[in-house]
Amino acid sequence: YHVLLIIFVVNIVSKVRAYNFTTTLTMCGICMEMYIELSGTGKLHQQPMCNKFLQNRGPDGSNSTTIQLHQVQMHMHGNVLWLQGAQPSPQPLSDECGNCLLWNGDLLAGLQAHAGQSDTEYLSQELSTRTEKDMLSLLSAAKGPWSMIYFSSNRQRLYFGRDVIGRHSLLWSEHRHKESNDANSTDPTLIADVSPNMEARLKNGGNSPSVGAGSCTDGLNQGNANDVATAREDCSITVGTEKDCISISDTSSNSDEIISGAISSKNISNYDCDDSTSSGIMTSDVTNIEECGSPTNSADLHYRFVISSVGDSSNSFEEVPAYGIFYIDLKQILEGSEGSKRMSIHLIPWDRISEENLSEIDVHLTDHKIKSPIEYGLNMTIPDEMTQSSLRQQAEENLSIAELSTLDSFDNDVRELSGLLHTSIDRRISACPPCCLNCTSIGRCDHCRVAVLFSGGLDSGVLALMLDDVLPQHETIDLINVAFPMKAQQPPKQSKKNKRGNRKALLQTEQYPENVEMEETKKYYPESNTSLLTSLSATKISYATGGNHCDNSKLPFAVLNKKLPNISRTIENKPSQYPKNAETCNEFQDSAIISDVHYNVPDRITGRDCHAQLTTLCPKRKWNFVEVNVSSRELSDQRSACIRHLVLPHHSVLDDSIGCSLWFAARAAGCVASLPYTSPARVLLCGHGADEQLCGYSRHRACFSRSGWSGLLSEVSMEIARLHARNMGRDNRVMADHARAPRFPYLDEDVVSFLNNLPVWRKSNLFLPRGVGEKLLLRVLAHRLGLTSAAGLPKRAIQFGSRIAKMDSSKEKGNQQCLRLAS
Repeated sequence: YHVLLIIFVVNIVSKVRAYNFTTTLTMCGICMEMYIELSGTGKLHQQPMCNKFLQNRGPDGSNSTTIQLHQVQMHMHGNVLWLQGAQPSPQPLSDECGNCLLWNGDLLAGLQAHAGQSDTEYLSQELSTRTEKDMLSLLSAAKGPWSMIYFSSNRQRLYFGRDVIGRHSLLWSEHRHKESNDANSTDPTLIADVSPNMEARLKNGGNSPSVGAGSCTDGLNQGNANDVATAREDCSITVGTEKDCISISDTSSNSDEIISGAISSKNISNYDCDDSTSSGIMTSDVTNIEECGSPTNSADLHYRFVISSVGDSSNSFEEVPAYGIFYIDLKQILEGSEGSKRMSIHLIPWDRISEENLSEIDVHLTDHKIKSPIEYGLNMTIPDEMTQSSLRQQAEENLSIAELSTLDSFDNDVRELSGLLHTSIDRRISACPPCCLNCTSIGRCDHCRVAVLFSGGLDSGVLALMLDDVLPQHETIDLINVAFPMKAQQPPKQSKKNKRGNRKALLQTEQYPENVEMEETKKYYPESNTSLLTSLSATKISYATGGNHCDNSKLPFAVLNKKLPNISRTIENKPSQYPKNAETCNEFQDSAIISDVHYNVPDRITGRDCHAQLTTLCPKRKWNFVEVNVSSRELSDQRSACIRHLVLPHHSVLDDSIGCSLWFAARAAGCVASLPYTSPARVLLCGHGADEQLCGYSRHRACFSRSGWSGLLSEVSMEIARLHARNMGRDNRVMADHARAPRFPYLDEDVVSFLNNLPVWRKSNLFLPRGVGEKLLLRVLAHRLGLTSAAGLPKRAIQFGSRIAKMDSSKEKGNQQCLRLAS
């Protein structure tokens, strides 16, 4: 018994040590609302805003703090999702000096909090004791995704920004409101000296520019200089002429009232604002503002500036560029003696941001810069003739991935990339709490904690296989595979004259066998449908829509395409006959009817193949292949209710397709082995960044064909530089809406630095055919790891692999404005 007890204790201790409880890392929804009173009445907003999307990002806790500085009032609040450490850390965090920090991020490397101290507490303490220069040095050393808002009391500056890659969302918006019932009152939108896209909005009539497929800019366009100058003249802010010294008093007050020169905190988890009127951060509608506590005096005039993780469709939010640390100097307003001051935004840029990109934003640039945590910039070296000859020879010899993976020239690069990716994945999940989302109160469970956004392709396959090396063997890994309805392939139509004569020949072909054995058909369906199958013979069955429904694409091809006359063939026409939220798949099966749609999309096929290979390579691991099937009705409902708010300020057809696909994938509600299942994972690993860095897109091949190596390098440089504006903010907002933390191992600072430093021809060889030459380094790694199926798959974007792009008008182009996002 003593021996068994010792073994048991040692086993428990070893498992506990597998998790790092020295720090607390969180993902949050953060927001700061600044109000500047302009009318001289002294009346300002008395409550912070209400936003259900912020609450979705952080369901484990919420808190708010209000800072009053005479004419300036700032509401800061955050919602917390517990990701790492012994317990969640509250947001925002204020100290005894009056400083206030909202931190939405993970310190994965570079900085290390003290034992028993959360990252937020560590940063708050460090930032409060450092000069501005030292503060910037601290942030430059942080590796990991983050966004932050920080008020420095002694400097009276508000700092905010995102990490150098922009992996966490941060939006901003500015408005001037005149509280009046006069129909002739001025437009509430204020074009001020605070927006990086001001010129673009002027040019586009007040709308943020679209960033769609084929765009070669960051969406930051230039407008008419005279219009900009006029706008700047109009944006001056009138404030009181009284010049006072502002001090922050004791923060221990529990009063809910806002006290001049003080900070007050309160929990805002249960606001009384109706979701229908407060679903967004801001609104220009006076009634909605008043419901959330705005001033009611018709003469009140105030300026409103908002920084937030999420926005909504009622306001002109824009992405905060990941160009450095921005700050607002409040002294320009508080110490103004002339009664008229302009609030301006300053930028301390990262040292690797190009001058061209910086010239496109309308802010005041500082002379000093912040050192980027990415050590190397993109290697722009073009291969010499000898190297190009060797690369061409590989194409002429038509070498396969299996043959290329045996070349010694890949050894060092593959070894280093493999080690960096392993470390990157380990950083993102090793300190995750030892319980899933559903067991937070328990503190420990054996359910899935980490899932993979899984198409079965190259990027996701490598992540899944490497995740197996990092996670303890007893833990489950969920592979999330999303699909949208696809119409079954129909036999060719024939004239009545030829139909009788061709019927027998058609049924004898391989595609349409004359007889489908019932026993073969039954094995794809439970016994509950035996009578239905018997009466209808070999017909395709599809389950009810609404909620999670199971796939029928495993049926033989002949079964999928057999048709019977006079039977309704669309589920969508009769939704009321079927359960919206079935508890088991049998409920869906009992309500089965004949349909001409299925979910056997390309990503589902490759996903099953790669899943089968993973189970062979890692037989001791439990892999859940989660089939997420989204009906057209559910897509329409969720797009209207929430996805359109999360995708904005982007509004192209491409943004709609990708945003909807990722939202449903991150929800992870589907079926595993024909049984309903929703993943309880806290962290979702995604393959973002691999294509941009390794020349994976078809446009890279087009640039190479058109302009050679120099054109390819220019395209890669542009793709990497615009990640923050085009992809990362949108995708973070969409996926984090389900209280899961999206993580991007290919965008780890060390991985990016390594790939930047490699010459382009050691990453890809576009002389080789599609499915071989692009992302060649990663393909060789995958093949050497044993993922032979995924290693040879060509790139297929999620909107095409999931087939969402085929659901709407086929005439739409990816860069066109999507009208569905406006409804």
